[in-house]
Amino acid sequence: MAAAPAPVPQWHRPPPPPRQPGPAIAMAAVLPGPGGDFNLAYPAVRPIQSGVALGSLTAGIASLLVSIAVLCFGVTGAQDGWGARVAGAFAVLGAAAGLAGLALGAAAVRQIRRARGELSGKGVALTGLCLAGVGLASSVGALLLAVVLST
Repeated sequence: MAAAPAPVPQWHRPPPPPRQPGPAIAMAAVLPGPGGDFNLAYPAVRPIQSGVALGSLTAGIASLLVSIAVLCFGVTGAQDGWGARVAGAFAVLGAAAGLAGLALGAAAVRQIRRARGELSGKGVALTGLCLAGVGLASSVGALLLAVVLST
């Protein structure tokens, strides 16, 4: 009988190919089942971030930033008489962004709840709701302040 070949030392073996990073591809597997023909199995898939929640956050941040512009224009132009008009124009924009953020946030929370684990982003949606509410209230308050200061 011939002797078995000597094992190759570890440092002479080529390294394994690098793994490609990225999400796993969801594929169905058809496996033979006990007592039956075949079973269908789906691997676990990570939830997807809700785009509506991200839209709510974006609208909430925009509403808050515009409310700061309403305050700045209203206070700066109060003595010259143009502050209330410019602040009013920006307040309409801030209110529209705030209302959009509130609507998108409510829709995102409802969408995530109905998805039953397939969507994530409830915290992002709630943050968008809060920022949109604060931005809407700040825009209205800054507009009222600009009107009071200009009279």
